Amino acid sequence: MTPKELENVFRKICRFDETLGFQFEVPNPGEALYSFTVEDRHLASPSQCHGGVLVALMDATMGVAVLTEAVREGNLCSTVEFKINYLNRAKKGDLLKSFGEIEFKGARLVVAHATIKCGEKIIAKAMGTFSLYPADKTDIAAWAKGQSDE
Repeated sequence: MTPKELENVFRKICRFDETLGFQFEVPNPGEALYSFTVEDRHLASPSQCHGGVLVALMDATMGVAVLTEAVREGNLCSTVEFKINYLNRAKKGDLLKSFGEIEFKGARLVVAHATIKCGEKIIAKAMGTFSLYPADKTDIAAWAKGQSDE
């Protein structure tokens, strides 16, 4: 599956990104770039973005980076461990960009990292571990087959 094909399938399957207003692209296999503008719905205080939104952004960024490699081998992935460091606050109106990439890929586990920036300012950094598992053993495989039959 090419990065563009993965983007198209993932957009149809994962509604969570859409709910939060996240946009993403896959620059290269093993990488992902997400972005969104902080709006009222993302706030924890009158002007500050909720940390949970940033966690969701990081998990999505690293997960898609890992997924770009996983699908090439007929696998999907799930987050099994995650750590985030908040370095600066994100405010209403900020355009946040998160770039993630794979650091290590083993037979069953993959480690990735991501950084959220607002312009040149680093907002947060994260590292996560992801488990690989066969795609054909999931409901996504059945969904994809149904899509190709149409």
